[in-house]
Amino acid sequence: MLSDGDSVAFKAVVDANLYPVEKLECVNHCDKRMGTALRKKAKEEKLGGRHRGALTANACTILQSYYRNTIMKNLGKPDKMKEAIWASFLHCSSTDDNPQHQQCPVGADSSCFFQKAVATGQEPPPHKDNVGTPLSADVARAVKPIYDRMSDVGLMARIKHGRTQNANECVNGQIWARCPKTVHVGASRVNAAVASAVSHFNQGCSHLSHVMKQLGVTPAEGLKDYQARQDRRRCDQAELAAQPERKRSRKDKKRASKSNCRREKDRPMALG
Repeated sequence: MLSDGDSVAFKAVVDANLYPVEKLECVNHCDKRMGTALRKKAKEEKLGGRHRGALTANACTILQSYYRNTIMKNLGKPDKMKEAIWASFLHCSSTDDNPQHQQCPVGADSSCFFQKAVATGQEPPPHKDNVGTPLSADVARAVKPIYDRMSDVGLMARIKHGRTQNANECVNGQIWARCPKTVHVGASRVNAAVASAVSHFNQGCSHLSHVMKQLGVTPAEGLKDYQARQDRRRCDQAELAAQPERKRSRKDKKRASKSNCRREKDRPMALG
């Protein structure tokens, strides 16, 4: 069962004892937990600032993206996930006096500048020019427990699938479109909304024809054609949204929106 770490639904299914249930975690949820933990630690211990190695909001976002990327690049391999997560932590906390690149990828084509230099027999360049998100010793010491918790082998085993709850959220959206949370309704209305939403999610618009047949009503050909057109349109839109350039565009817009929000937050309030 794929759900949040604190899912009430999982407990309900386990208590029902209908069949064995395996608990899986949502990658998006773990990704957000990592970012939230880093930002909370930075705020509580005042680890931000403008000096090199500070745990700024931007640094938290980058470390969070490192965490997610290492998971997605090592799907099905919990041990490799944990190793890669710690490699990113040690890489960012390394200095010229204390290089910690022993877990970084080795070889001349390594993404780690230090290991690449070692493989080609060159002198490793300065860390200050090559570590884009450095962590000072104090920051590294403060966030190490977070990395311990978020790289736990048990957690890695539960997210090794790399899946998310996006499909669940889609079903929820279908339910609330038929039965808004803002309007009080009875149990029969909720049950009907759930049944309709699940049928639409699994079978598309054509589920209405199946329902009509069960009720002894023969659907008209015009209705069938309309349902087929709607289903084709939905599939075409999904395929279009899944194209790499569309995904890249959405990420760019999201990144720009976050950047604008940070600028607005840091802008001094005008008096007068």
